[in-house]
Parts: sequence; structure tokens; C-alpha cells
Amino acid sequence: MDPASALGPAPERRIGLSGPVNFRDLGGYDTVDGRRVWWRRLFRSDSLSPVTADDARLLTEELGLLAVIDLRTRRELDREGRGGLADVALHYHHVPLIEEVETDPGGVFEGSLTDAYARLLDESAGRISAALAAIASEVAEHPTVFHCTAGKDRTGIVAALVLALLGVSDGDIVSDYVLTQDVMPEMMERFPRRRLRNSEGPPYPSPIMRAEADTMHHTLAVLAEDYGSAAGWMEQAAVDPAVVTKLRTALLCEPGQ
Repeated sequence: MDPASALGPAPERRIGLSGPVNFRDLGGYDTVDGRRVWWRRLFRSDSLSPVTADDARLLTEELGLLAVIDLRTRRELDREGRGGLADVALHYHHVPLIEEVETDPGGVFEGSLTDAYARLLDESAGRISAALAAIASEVAEHPTVFHCTAGKDRTGIVAALVLALLGVSDGDIVSDYVLTQDVMPEMMERFPRRRLRNSEGPPYPSPIMRAEADTMHHTLAVLAEDYGSAAGWMEQAAVDPAVVTKLRTALLCEPGQ
């Protein structure tokens, strides 16, 4: 039995760190077939570049974190670095979800976030597939985290796909997405230049810096209408079926476990 999932109070979903403000657990959600996602196996986060030495000790020694899947662009990685976890012997995968651009990647999400997410599912299918494969390979062996910069858009799409493939309900997928909104004020206050501005341009418009339920509802509708389901998206993206098998084997438990 996973000690984090033993009967009793559920673990805290949000992990309090000195650096990142949006590091949280994807466990605890029930699935439509009556199972549950293990706690303390898979995490999502904003950028890990602010991770301090104390944060790194908590993540690796207390949570057992051993793998990082970094969804940022090379430009973001070079500018911000890997933070305190770079000095720890972790398994590290750099899997950028969007093409390199001359400005910060927030420009990719200008305009409607719903349209941007639909484009990401279509135009970055191969990159998303590579990220899912890396997550499946690592989480089968040890606790794993995937992240981008704000932990909202690229991370939000990957999290939604993982949860959908596990059989988590649309309602819980939406609820997980909007948890980012709780920390947006702190994120905007603590990291204004790194998170909210182009390299040399004006601040991103406020709708981009929100995580609203309607945005994820629309994204799940796109998955259903354009691909049939998350599994249909996986098939169209030519993802190895073993990826889904690994995810489900590693992350699902029976009720009471």
C-alpha cells in the first residue's frame, strides 16, 4: 500500500515551496471505472528555476522526486536555468512543447486561450506525445514532475491528457486546471518580469494570465469533437499504446489502497 494513500486524511495537493508557487500533486482523483490516482507519484509545476536548496531537499528526500520533464523552450531554459534541482542527480528530460520564438512563449498564447490550446493539441502533437512518453517511462519507476513556466498552459494541456487517459472525469480535470488561478496573484507579484512580460515588450494581457473553467471545458470539448476522446487524440498522434498502459499501471490503484 502506498503510505501517501493510506486511509486517513488525504495528503495536501499543493506542495509549499520557497521558490515555485504552483507545484502540486495530481493524485487523489477518482476515475470513471472506480479506481483512483495514486498520491505522491506524479506532480505538475510552474518553473523549477526558483527551487532553493531547501526546496530541493524536500522534493527529493521527503517526496522521493527523481525525474523532471521540462516543457519550456530552449530560450526559457537558457535564460532561467534549472534551479536547485540541477545540482541533484535527477533524471532530466527537456521536451519543449512549442517552437522557439524570438520573444517569450506567451506570445504563442496571445488572443483566445481556447484557440491556442486547440492549436497546441494539433500542431504540437508530436512534442506532446514525446512528453507523455517520458512521463510514462519515468513515473513507472519513481515520483516525477513535469512543468513549464507558469505551470498553466503547456503543463495544463499535458495534465489534462494524462488525467483523461487515466479515466478521470471532465469535472475533476477542469477543477485541477483552475487550481492555478489560486496562485496567479502571488505569481504575478513575485515573478513579474520572468512570467508576465515579453523580453522587451509590454505585459501580457490579463486574460492570458488566468486559468478559468471555461477554457478547459472548451479544450475537453475539442478533444471529444475533433478526436473522439483523449484516446482518439493519442491514436491520431501515433502514440505507442504502451504509453497509456504504463501510465495506468503506474498511477491507478483500487479504492481503499
